[in-house]
Amino acid sequence: MITTPCSLLTSLCLASLCTAPAAQLGDTLPYQGELQRFELDWATGEIKRTSGGFNPGEDAPLITYANDFTVGLYFPAPGPDEHVDWGVKNGNSSGFMSSFELAYGTSTLDTSVGGPGAAFTVTLYSGTLGFCNPNDPGTVVGTFVFSGLPSSPDGFAYGFGMTVDLSSASLPMPDGPIGIGYSGGDGTSGPMLIQVGCCNTGTVDAVDVHKAPASQGPCKQTGYYSPQGNTSFYLTITEDSAGATASATINNGNGVNQVAFNPTNNPVLGTTWQSTVSYTLSTVLSAVAYSAAPATPSPFPLGAPGELLIPIVPLPFLQISTTGQHAIPIPADPIWTGTKLYTQALRVEFLPPTLLEPLNGIDLVLGL
Repeated sequence: MITTPCSLLTSLCLASLCTAPAAQLGDTLPYQGELQRFELDWATGEIKRTSGGFNPGEDAPLITYANDFTVGLYFPAPGPDEHVDWGVKNGNSSGFMSSFELAYGTSTLDTSVGGPGAAFTVTLYSGTLGFCNPNDPGTVVGTFVFSGLPSSPDGFAYGFGMTVDLSSASLPMPDGPIGIGYSGGDGTSGPMLIQVGCCNTGTVDAVDVHKAPASQGPCKQTGYYSPQGNTSFYLTITEDSAGATASATINNGNGVNQVAFNPTNNPVLGTTWQSTVSYTLSTVLSAVAYSAAPATPSPFPLGAPGELLIPIVPLPFLQISTTGQHAIPIPADPIWTGTKLYTQALRVEFLPPTLLEPLNGIDLVLGL
């Protein structure tokens, strides 16, 4: 299970639990020298090596989280299976990952000496419960196929800490149970392990073994690596800052228009915003117009029919309904946090005096 302590940097906490003795999956291996650190821009594939390194048992320089590499061990090559570790995230932040950090050991030759470089696949999950739960491994958040990564200059095992930068395309990772799976690879590379302090009474930490990929393959068994207490994958998550709170506020200008347009929910990122237009006995259909700006001036008088609350130049996006039910998807990317959207509804009637009746508007703020 993931046993990363609370992180001051990320407001992340992963639960540490122990389980009864299970099947031994194999022996861990040590690596040579210091753990070397680098960053990988997932969008471009660019690798940026950071200066220096740190020894097992020491925190990474300039990083304020409390995770320690206390043993300097890794588990090589999960083979045809996927090994899935799990824990609980209580970040109380935006729920969108801007980066995550993992660590691996490898004896595969580096590309600088003619080798292929380290290769393996990492999958992040939400909702992972562990112990071969029937619903595991949960929902796939992202699958990352790595190849040509920094690795061994001489065929001996070395350790590397890799920060994967997701800032160009943040991924949702809600609080609650999460998991990380390792699979595939070059035959020698595998997850770096941290020591589990709770397991000194005969119990052991554990991972689940799934037929790869775990999202499609059944869970085969729950097991541990030898020596006991070293079966926890290193993982930290950095989240985007919590942003604006989603809101939907009725706007009726000077109070001339009839209020018959109401929000069903708030425009939360990654969801569908819904609204309702109330019909009269003579209503034929309704329309909702969406604009990135309010009318100028706002409200703009139309005479007897009422007021215009959004501009008609440029033409707004118009959504028509015969039932009065309206819905529009809200993007999940946190870059939209705090974005304002202006809407106004109108009704088409088949009886006078008003055949085209402007109604109130709803001002939206996209957010959490």
